[in-house]
Amino acid sequence: MDRQGRPEWPNKARNIRKAAAALNKAFGNTDLRRFSFVPIPPSKARTDPMYDNRMMEMLTHLNAHVRRSHGYDIDIRELVSQTQSTAAAHETDARSTPTELAALYRVEQDTLLGVRDAILICDDVLTTGCHFRAMKQVLSAALPGRPCYGVFLARRVPEAIDVEDFD
Repeated sequence: MDRQGRPEWPNKARNIRKAAAALNKAFGNTDLRRFSFVPIPPSKARTDPMYDNRMMEMLTHLNAHVRRSHGYDIDIRELVSQTQSTAAAHETDARSTPTELAALYRVEQDTLLGVRDAILICDDVLTTGCHFRAMKQVLSAALPGRPCYGVFLARRVPEAIDVEDFD
């Protein structure tokens, strides 16, 4: 978020739109009306100036694709927020456990009414699965009996391979 206004900022917006288009393509003709799409909260609390709602932006763009292609809106809900800012997973070697993460999550009670039959927990990267497991734990407690599935979208750029390393 500290890059707003800098030359690279439009790349972020473009990549969010590209991610939404890729996810839409991956879903194909799947009927998504029975799911509530729930983004995993970012590592920063909503009150933090570094709070980044890129997953909500991506899901909003996904919704536009679904509306154009299939004629309905998907159900997108920020059911869970993070109560305090933490270091982003890619910035630290100290990884939280699912239980530690779940303790930082707060279910937004006013958003639970009307949740669909199944939950799609969405994140842009799956590293260890801890965030997904923490989200599943808190959502299963708040919405017993509703299955929770994970949707993860990541772009990986492999490191260059030096062919001389192969003898």
